[in-house]
Amino acid sequence: KCIHIEIRTRFNLIHEKDWTGDTISIICKRYGISRKTYYKWNNRYKQKGIDGLSDVPKRPHNIKYKKLTSEILETILDLRLTKRFGCSRIRFRLRRIVGISLSTRTIYKILKRHGLNILKCQARIRKTYKRFAMKHPNDMVQMDILGPFYLSNSSERNYIISCLDDCSRKVASRWSERKRSVDVLNVLEDWIMTNNGGGGKPKTVMHDNGKQFTSRIFKHFLVHNHIKDKRIPNSYPQLQGKIEAY
Repeated sequence: KCIHIEIRTRFNLIHEKDWTGDTISIICKRYGISRKTYYKWNNRYKQKGIDGLSDVPKRPHNIKYKKLTSEILETILDLRLTKRFGCSRIRFRLRRIVGISLSTRTIYKILKRHGLNILKCQARIRKTYKRFAMKHPNDMVQMDILGPFYLSNSSERNYIISCLDDCSRKVASRWSERKRSVDVLNVLEDWIMTNNGGGGKPKTVMHDNGKQFTSRIFKHFLVHNHIKDKRIPNSYPQLQGKIEAY
């Protein structure tokens, strides 16, 4: 019905001048079209009659040059499956290898047509896992400060200072209201005293770059007791995973 109404409207538009005697400009204003559109439908009516008033498809009748061939299609799918390239990289490789330029939208349509627009993630499964741990107790201890914590109905800060053996997982912790170097050394001394009656000094102490562990007091204690000082890199707490998970 809509098609017949459009054809009837265009037919009335062309014969409006003969029926009313108005100018073409007035007729175009009345129908809300331009003079160019009026002459287009008038010429089509003169050439083909009433059939010329129907809509004509805008697709071209002949394509002189077809870009997409079977070889290019195989190249696109091969780059997608083997290299897992996206549309932009495939477009760059086609221009470099084949010497043809396709839009990323055309490449995406090809991948979607073959169900390759979304690829499944390939999970990397490690065959062997290397566990980071010392072979013997007292080889190395890890130290860290956790907090601050706030008790109920109190605004005072509290901290937990911990010292953990990397091999045996033996821990010494203390609840402290401050996190000075003296408080850290007290926890380390508690760990030494509880370990074999004070005879089990650690060979190495691993810690982060907090001020409590880089102070002169802490360094002097380690040097005096012949303990090696080992810092972890900045923004990499994974090296202290055992004490971080405590």
